[in-house]
Amino acid sequence: MVDKEIEQRVNIKFLVKLKKTATETFIVLREVYGKDALSRARVFAWHKRFSEGIEDVEDEEELNIDEETVRHSKHWLECQYFRGVTLCYIL
Repeated sequence: MVDKEIEQRVNIKFLVKLKKTATETFIVLREVYGKDALSRARVFAWHKRFSEGIEDVEDEEELNIDEETVRHSKHWLECQYFRGVTLCYIL
């Protein structure tokens, strides 16, 4: 499981370099990893961290993610493409 988490962090770092928003990053990870994707709160925290120039993908101690936020972020976004528009809703 740890390897998949680090893999996702590397992907978040890559998407930040491509100027993707945290929401776009979360949607991409959800599409690729499904239920194994990091929570929305963790994706947003890592996105913020990489956006601020921090490069380390292994040090999670400094994230300081509020566990209440993590619990509430376990809802998944379902996205569908319709006529060139992405429609997302919370499951």
